[in-house]
Amino acid sequence: MFCGRARLSQSLRSHSFQIFSIDHKPFKNVPVLQIDLNSEVERKLFWDLVQNNRVLYVHFAPPCGTASVARNIRMSATAHGPPPLRSLSQPMGLDNLSPINQQRVDLANNLYSFVADTIQYLDARGVAWSI
Repeated sequence: MFCGRARLSQSLRSHSFQIFSIDHKPFKNVPVLQIDLNSEVERKLFWDLVQNNRVLYVHFAPPCGTASVARNIRMSATAHGPPPLRSLSQPMGLDNLSPINQQRVDLANNLYSFVADTIQYLDARGVAWSI
């Protein structure tokens, strides 16, 4: 899930595991099932796959761009990189974010919630997972 360049998937395939990688965008020379998990319609496709296939293990690599503490690091004395969007006291997003940053945080929160729901589902069925 959120396979990025699918290096883990490629490694597991090289050891004869049957893998399908999921991400919202394709990558050159990497077979990826393209699903936008922020879309309810496409999310249903994911659930159909998980519920109707024999899944033994799921690895999640959710996007961390809005949650990265690296956003708090100054690039130099005069320059700062992307602004922080969350804090320990406001993990769901800071107050007064710009509309575009609020949208980014909302979409990320939606994905994080989806991951948590999926983990609960997998746990209840004894399916291994990692993040």
